[in-house]
Amino acid sequence: MSMPSTALPRFGRVKDSKSRCGLSRSTLYEIAADDQGVFRKHGNVTIVDYHRVDRILEKLPPAEITVGKAKK
Repeated sequence: MSMPSTALPRFGRVKDSKSRCGLSRSTLYEIAADDQGVFRKHGNVTIVDYHRVDRILEKLPPAEITVGKAKK
């Protein structure tokens, strides 16, 4: 069974994390300090489990956005 062409990969390189999930390299390392399964190692390459990062982000509370009054 093949994956749809719109499916995002489960794993990726740390350097690609900003475009994939909007998190900086340092933020990913902070998350990984609390969840050891976020990173995988293959030789010298550190690989991010983006599905695991997605589950962590889904647990975050929604942002409360307020619109201020326009300045006169």
